[in-house]
Parts: sequence; C-alpha cells; structure tokens
Amino acid sequence: MADRLVTPQRWLWTPRWQPIRFIEIHSTRGGSASPATDYIATGNWMENPNNGSAAQGWGSSCSRVLGPNGEMTYVLQDNQVPTYSAGYGRLFLLGGWSIDEYGKSYEWAQPNILTSYSDAMYTRGAKEIAKDCVAYGIPPVFITVFDQAIQPVPTGLVRHDRCENGTKLGKSDPGLQFNEAKFIALLQAEIAALENDMTKEEMIAVLRSQTAFPELGGKSLVEFMQAVDNYGRQVDAQAARAAAKVYEEAP
Repeated sequence: MADRLVTPQRWLWTPRWQPIRFIEIHSTRGGSASPATDYIATGNWMENPNNGSAAQGWGSSCSRVLGPNGEMTYVLQDNQVPTYSAGYGRLFLLGGWSIDEYGKSYEWAQPNILTSYSDAMYTRGAKEIAKDCVAYGIPPVFITVFDQAIQPVPTGLVRHDRCENGTKLGKSDPGLQFNEAKFIALLQAEIAALENDMTKEEMIAVLRSQTAFPELGGKSLVEFMQAVDNYGRQVDAQAARAAAKVYEEAP
C-alpha cells in the first residue's frame, strides 16, 4: 500500500515554538478488525470534523501513522505541534510542559492491546525515526519522563505509557507487544547507515529541510543543532501561545 497524506482539522495542531527533542511512540487502539483497518481509520479520523475542536478542548492528533505493511500516513509537518497526543503531566501554571511541545508523534497501528506489531512496521518505523534522530540530534534510547517540569528538558524516545501525561491518563500504549530491543537495534543500524552514507553537507541539508527553524542554516552540524536548541529555549512560551491563538483565530 502506498504512503498517504491527509489534511488534519485545524484545531489538531499549533505552530511549533520549541525544538524537537522527543520522538513519541503511541498505538492507535481503535478497536478495528485488523491493523490495516485501524491504520486507515486513524488517518480518516484526523480529517474528521467530529475529532474534537478547539472549543471542546479534546481530540486526537499525531504527526505520522504507521501501517502493518510498512506504509505511512503523513498528518503533520515538523513545524506543526500535535494538539492532542501526549500533553501536560500537570497544570502549565505549576511549571509543567507538554511532551507535544517538544515532540514528534508516531501512531503505530494496533487495534487492541494484544495485537502484535509487524516486522514491516518495525522496519519502516526505524527508517523514518532514524532521520529524525539525525536531523534533531535525538539519541536512539528510550527514556522515562515522569516529571514534565524538569529542566533542562531531556531528549530521547518516549513511550506514552512512560511519561507523566500517560501515567496521569492511564495510558498503556505502545504496551507489552512493543519489542524495544528489536526496534532499537534496527534504529541504530539505520542511523549508522545514514551517517556513513551522508556527508556533513548532506546532513545539514536534511536539517534545513526538516527543522522548524530553517533561518538558522549555514552553520556546522554541531553549531546548527546547538543554535536550534538555544533558539527554542529563548522563545517566551506565553508569547508564543498568544501568537498561536491569534494564528488559529485568523480567517
């Protein structure tokens, strides 16, 4: 099956104002008859006007959806933050931050908690997430984030069931069927292949094409990533949210 592009409802994303530091791993858990059906249904749901609203304050969104045959649905660009994926672990006024502010969210098609993930999903997931790790300087390791107020904000791969938001909401995805060791081995191999096959200039080109802050180009690889990180940390979150609200309400 070919890759797919969908147009999500406008309230399912906001403009990104922080650098990408997390790759989020979720599962769809739509209850469909098969992973293939759940994959299609999840992409359709992103376009469905019944998928929450800004006024209701709820919904579900993501950056990518992985299918059982290695196909992928593109939902959001990297400069778009998923509004409802892995949010706050505590109230923002208490100093907490949202995983989504710093995250790129991957939904893996799994209709129920007992469904296994296919080899094709592991392979495609590793291939795509390796690009993210290289582009944003994210280490290929799973971390737990049970305190979404710690500073500096950490970086790594985050499961929904191992973050403060997921714990608060009782989330269990991606669950026991997700083979971390298998995925990490594939991911490390993909990263090594990228780094061996690409010159520094080519890697910087990847960064420029994927980062939400392309105006920071023209630097060495290390300088570029440090500049992206510093840029995000210097952004005033409250002002950014106000700007995002104005953008959302604009005709």
